[in-house]
Amino acid sequence: MWAPTHGHAEIRTGRFRPDYPSDTYRARCNDPPRDGIAAFYRPAPGWRGDDTVTLRFEEPSGKHWMADFVITTG
Repeated sequence: MWAPTHGHAEIRTGRFRPDYPSDTYRARCNDPPRDGIAAFYRPAPGWRGDDTVTLRFEEPSGKHWMADFVITTG
């Protein structure tokens, strides 16, 4: 992971619950919580605007890729 400029990002493992809208066919996936990995972002105090974090993904097969995420706060 490449850190954002205007905040803090971290990767956590745990049990997470998706938040699909109740009127979609994916809503049934919201329960029960499932083991997973999630990224969390916290902006620096007083920061408003865009920030970017780059994450590297890797599959058990060894395939990997990177993706940039733009996060807008404020």
